[in-house]
Amino acid sequence: MTPQKTNANAKNTGPQQIPLGNGHVALVDFRDSHFVRNFLWKAVRRQRSWYARATMHLYAGPTKIYMHRLIAATPDGQVCHHRNRNSLDNRRSNLLNMPAKEHQMLHQNDTLLIRFEPPNNQ
Repeated sequence: MTPQKTNANAKNTGPQQIPLGNGHVALVDFRDSHFVRNFLWKAVRRQRSWYARATMHLYAGPTKIYMHRLIAATPDGQVCHHRNRNSLDNRRSNLLNMPAKEHQMLHQNDTLLIRFEPPNNQ
């Protein structure tokens, strides 16, 4: 019996699981999976949620980075919100950068403020 051939071009392009230890996994898009696998991630608990965190050793010393902020390129002064409230689901479609005040209101009221831009009348 000959081994079954697989199509070399067929790749799993769906969501990928990144192991964090202690039975936790983070979910990321395929396009981000190769990059985030370069770090040693672990699951850390903040308040009532688990997050994926790694430590980078920079010139200034060790710096903690969170996977969701890295993937969403969250600017300083903003918060990265998980739309489905699963803090280990770091797929781009689940992440939304927003001001900290708006994020606090979202969780207090369990609603998301939607900004409406007036039409550009030219």
